[in-house]
Amino acid sequence: MNENISPLFIVDAMFGKLGKFLRLLGFDTEIANSDLKDSQIFEIALKTNRILITRDKKFYETAQSQLKKRNLSPNMALFIPFQEIVEELVEIFSILGIDPESFIWKEGEDIPFQSFQSRCSMCNHELIIVEKISIIEKIPLNSATNFMKFWQCTNDNCGKIYWIGRHWEDIRNKLIKVKRIMQDR
Repeated sequence: MNENISPLFIVDAMFGKLGKFLRLLGFDTEIANSDLKDSQIFEIALKTNRILITRDKKFYETAQSQLKKRNLSPNMALFIPFQEIVEELVEIFSILGIDPESFIWKEGEDIPFQSFQSRCSMCNHELIIVEKISIIEKIPLNSATNFMKFWQCTNDNCGKIYWIGRHWEDIRNKLIKVKRIMQDR
């Protein structure tokens, strides 16, 4: 995979958790509305050059048939039958040649948001570094006291604020598991 080009994804509604995880890793990831028909999701994927990720075998097979008819890469639609984030990431990263090492930071180091340009897990917009003083009234007191670095969603309709809490250690551990599994294959 070209390291300068990050794939775009669209996941069907059953992959909401995976979609949010991919966003935090910096992947532009749309989570399809559950009201959309498979054909609509597929058309969105084609129009926006996104890789479709689904757990629906029939949808996947239909997508593969359409990709073949259009002479497009079969990797533009992925069938991921797993229901755990680590297994899902192993499959996606393996198929697309994505190295999980690039997302793992050393224990005790700051999370390198800048190196993988994390996105808002809620709305998929980019995050920017913000001064604590500008958001102090929007965050819990203990977070304002215990953390120095903050990021905010650039979408005015969202504006979610992020900081490096304990959940990031869980994310790091999942990525380490992904790396180990991929190395053992």
